[in-house]
Amino acid sequence: MVQTRGKLVMWVEFQGPGFTMEVPSEWRVMASPQFQAIFFSPLIGQDPRRANLTVALQDVPDDTTARALVDVLNRMQADSYPDFSVVCETADAAGEVSKIQRTLRWRNPSSGETVLQHQACHVRDGLACILTGSRPDGLPDDVATGVDGVFQRMLASFAFHATHVGL
Repeated sequence: MVQTRGKLVMWVEFQGPGFTMEVPSEWRVMASPQFQAIFFSPLIGQDPRRANLTVALQDVPDDTTARALVDVLNRMQADSYPDFSVVCETADAAGEVSKIQRTLRWRNPSSGETVLQHQACHVRDGLACILTGSRPDGLPDDVATGVDGVFQRMLASFAFHATHVGL
């Protein structure tokens, strides 16, 4: 358990198709044709908006790296989202897994609202997993810090199963 904004958060292990990760027990989970899992936070203080984290798995050529995947994502996001920028980015390779974690900021073209995202892209043996945590930018500092801490733990806990088969 960890404490966020004076409230204890309990964590549970989520078993997805080919991966595991820790999620707060109070977050709701759904699935859709686009995403293997979508996690929704409770309300953020008095704000009616919710933070969310999506998990998308896709088969990619065996020689695909996280860098190649992120380069494609950057082009797509720059074309789709006004004011898209990469705030920071770190790369890591551990064994068979290539990983890039980054923080993004962009403006929603429909609402004009600025969105902050924490994203991790993992690639292993022809399988890519893109985890994206999204929240409104401009939240009070203590609220933003709490939500970002939850995202960081969720992203850090992601692990591919020992073996996997394509989707």
